[in-house]
Amino acid sequence: MSDMKNLNEQSVYDNLCSYMDENGLTYKKNDENTEILFGMNGDDIPMTFTVKVDEDKEIIKVCSLLPVVFMEDKRVDGALVTCCANYKLSKGGFQYDLNDGTVMFLMTNAYMGSLLSKSIFEYIIGFAVSVVDNYNDKFFLVAKGKMSVEEFLKSE
Repeated sequence: MSDMKNLNEQSVYDNLCSYMDENGLTYKKNDENTEILFGMNGDDIPMTFTVKVDEDKEIIKVCSLLPVVFMEDKRVDGALVTCCANYKLSKGGFQYDLNDGTVMFLMTNAYMGSLLSKSIFEYIIGFAVSVVDNYNDKFFLVAKGKMSVEEFLKSE
């Protein structure tokens, strides 16, 4: 790993932490792994996010494991609704594990050879929070059998 790459990673991570501080957002830092963990209260279901500055790939990763699990009898429904949701997204996507029924939102943004401004973090974090907040309750309703796949598709 080059010193310049390491310096760039640290600058991006510092800008991320500055953005969080300046906006009064509460978060936990993991300086060794250049990542932060924070929570947000959405319209109905609390959300947790991890933002990682990945030096090797020179990307920012935003992840959120949704508190929704599709039980075995709803796994195909889970695959259908996450696929439909992904089709509508302009950035990022839901990763669905057919084996255990879990759903994770993942979004990346490259920073190769550049520094990211705080306004980019505002966009990245704001977009991720908005997407997860928009879909987590719908996924939950489908997983619990309170919304059909057809109803989900009509709501899109």
